Amino acid sequence: MPPPLPYKPLAGVVPCPGGWLVQPARLFTATIVPEEPFVLESLADVIDYRPSFLYIVIDAPIGLPDKPFGGYRSCDHDARDLLGWPQRIAIPRVPSRDALYAPNMTKAQALEPWLTPLAYRRFRWIREVDTEVQAYHQRRIFSGNPDLSILLLNADRAASTSSFWSDGPAERLALLQDRLPGLRALAMAQPPRGSSLRHLLNAAALLWTARRIAGKAITRLPQDPQWDDQGRRIELVR
Repeated sequence: MPPPLPYKPLAGVVPCPGGWLVQPARLFTATIVPEEPFVLESLADVIDYRPSFLYIVIDAPIGLPDKPFGGYRSCDHDARDLLGWPQRIAIPRVPSRDALYAPNMTKAQALEPWLTPLAYRRFRWIREVDTEVQAYHQRRIFSGNPDLSILLLNADRAASTSSFWSDGPAERLALLQDRLPGLRALAMAQPPRGSSLRHLLNAAALLWTARRIAGKAITRLPQDPQWDDQGRRIELVR
């Protein structure tokens, strides 16, 4: 057995065109040191990465209803209420498992009329999560949302910009850099191939949530636990 590491490996992870952008860090007692981000092709690669991440927070839903339900789980409704308008649109609808595995978009839309081409593009990543993340993984893999993390960093005030706006990255970096020393230098470098600065900063926001998990300081949405039919907890953390 290898000797224990002198630090705790943490990661914030977001979907990106290249697969999954990983923003790793080493946590030494109370000091967190972000490391260079990288892109992995599959979520299985993230889960199996060595040395293993103690805690991973991903920007993707864990736990899906089997049948169509309108797209918002209890945790999504709670998150949207916290963010308020217009930032609540950062919490996307989530498909049922029946729609997720429909053979094409037309058949998925027949089950989920709200489904748009943009939302359908996310299915590839949601399928990976549904396949790879089992109930026992939830001791170390959590579902989050970058805007929920930013909300907490900003004293429960939602960001004034969208991460898609030209000034969105600057606002998020300003909120994150004091909590994640060294992040500015990483943000100024060329993002890993298959990702962008937006992906990096979103992953960094989730990394901060992973840091809170390590400190046993997270907030769970909803407060009353819910599980899907496969025993996975349906929640968002921040």
